[in-house]
Amino acid sequence: MRKQESKGHQPHSGPDPMTEETPDDTATRFRA
Repeated sequence: MRKQESKGHQPHSGPDPMTEETPDDTATRFRA
């Protein structure tokens, strides 16, 4: 369920196209 949350927080990211398919590990790296 965390993956869905990360996708929603992607808009503020730059390279989201690749992050969207990447695991939450990458999403957390951008969030930090």
